[in-house]
Amino acid sequence: MRQKLITLDPTSWDLAAKKPNFSEWVRNQLRSERNKTVIKSYWCRACGGRPTKKGNAYCRPCQIDMGLGEEE
Repeated sequence: MRQKLITLDPTSWDLAAKKPNFSEWVRNQLRSERNKTVIKSYWCRACGGRPTKKGNAYCRPCQIDMGLGEEE
């Protein structure tokens, strides 16, 4: 995983401290925001971050990692 440092004000820090997994919450919020703006796009079920072709549940790199496809 890659890291991104953010700065929180005291109020935001208090709210973040109450989340059991703040990083996961941030990732979910970012994906939710992305999904509102992208129409008829399909996202990988494994990594959630890469687009897939219509009808595929997984992106090409995840298919290869799971042994579902051959490397090109």
